[in-house]
Amino acid sequence: MTVIAATPLLSRMLPCSTSAQLAADMVPLLRRSDHPALDPLFARVIQLQSACRFPAVDEVVATARFRFANLVLGEDDPERAKDLYTHVLADCDPAWPVFAGILNNRGITWLELNHADQAIADFTAVINATVATDEARACAFNNRADIHDDRGDTTAAIADRSAVLKLNETTYDRRYIALARRARTLWKADDHDGALRDVDAILSTADIVMEQKMAALLQRARWLVSDAPERAITDLETVLSSARNFPGVQERAQALLAQARASN
Repeated sequence: MTVIAATPLLSRMLPCSTSAQLAADMVPLLRRSDHPALDPLFARVIQLQSACRFPAVDEVVATARFRFANLVLGEDDPERAKDLYTHVLADCDPAWPVFAGILNNRGITWLELNHADQAIADFTAVINATVATDEARACAFNNRADIHDDRGDTTAAIADRSAVLKLNETTYDRRYIALARRARTLWKADDHDGALRDVDAILSTADIVMEQKMAALLQRARWLVSDAPERAITDLETVLSSARNFPGVQERAQALLAQARASN
């Protein structure tokens, strides 16, 4: 076994990077932007950054600042969060993985501030970034598709949802969102067969969770309740017998089931 000794540079960098990473990991755990532990925590991170001056530490500091901005966004303060994301971007290397996350979340703040064009610009920048992960791109495609849907541009919305489904390394949440929302867009565009195929894809995808599948069944039943009440009843009974549902799904299914039985 050959053991490679750390160089003096690496020996200094590892403690700095590790300490800074521990501090960055603490930020989301504090759960609120006014937590009294945040000021000393960031003071420590900045101290490490000043002492070390290594790119790895700079990246961790950007991540810590990104996570703090996320706390602010979660507190329904999109204007402040947008400014925080913008300030981090000014100090962030586009090659760092966190860069795409910052752009995505700033795009969300633009949306909440009713600046859809700026939001599209941020989401598009993520989609075009060569270093963005598939998961980051999937978030950006889904977010941009939401804007296209709101604007009535069904062709662009469907194209962005379809792009999500062509990515290789995405979580089930991104694929579920793409399929469920593409299905709704297709239904509005009178492509009912395409919409129903997307629901079938949700139901047949192994890693899409039960709550999501039941929500898809509820959506399909809502579409079919007038023209195919028997099929809607079957879907709704499945939803009502499920051990796991999103909040409110059972109540909506129960009300729709009464309507379906009255139509049958």
